[in-house]
Amino acid sequence: MTVETRRELQKLLSELTGADSLVVIVGGKASNFRREVRNNPRFVFFDSTDPSTQRAEVPEGAGCVLVTRFVAHKLMARIREEAQKKNIPVFGPLGTGVIGEFLEALALADALEKGKTRDDGKMTLHKIGEAVRGESEPAKIVRKFYLKLGAARDALDEVGEDLDIYLLAVEELLRENAELKERMHAAAKTMRQMYGDLSELARLLQQFEEQVKKLRE
Repeated sequence: MTVETRRELQKLLSELTGADSLVVIVGGKASNFRREVRNNPRFVFFDSTDPSTQRAEVPEGAGCVLVTRFVAHKLMARIREEAQKKNIPVFGPLGTGVIGEFLEALALADALEKGKTRDDGKMTLHKIGEAVRGESEPAKIVRKFYLKLGAARDALDEVGEDLDIYLLAVEELLRENAELKERMHAAAKTMRQMYGDLSELARLLQQFEEQVKKLRE
């Protein structure tokens, strides 16, 4: 998966979090995903082993369609065309592992979002700190502690959002360098071979020149 695809999925995750739209997964086996993902009412699986999948339609309430790598071309073409008519974005083909991670992240994000709503917006560490009243030394220490802890948590969340992209970029960089290294080795091998050929040619030319010299004597 490329960095661009990872960014697109992270953007999609942000857009879908807390929404009521469904996520349609086309292809593969639903059993390949964790039970809590399979049982999530927000996720709709078009299982390749289910004959009815060939006639399945993208529901109106879908927010996106995720296509696995195990989909018949005819089915994929029909799903894409149908989703396009309904202005539903389609992503893929993607690996089952990538889709599973996305669905688990969305389920967690939804749960956290619901928790924020129950707490009347957000019962953050900052708000806990602000709720500590009084000017006594213990109150100041506790308030300061929670405010600092909240700031640290915010920073950690911000770093976490970019961590996947960073790690993927590192992997691609290493892979690019490995490919460059292989190309350099291949080029060096070719140069050595060319040098060997030139050396052999130089030896033959030298022999020819010696033969010509003898004929002139």
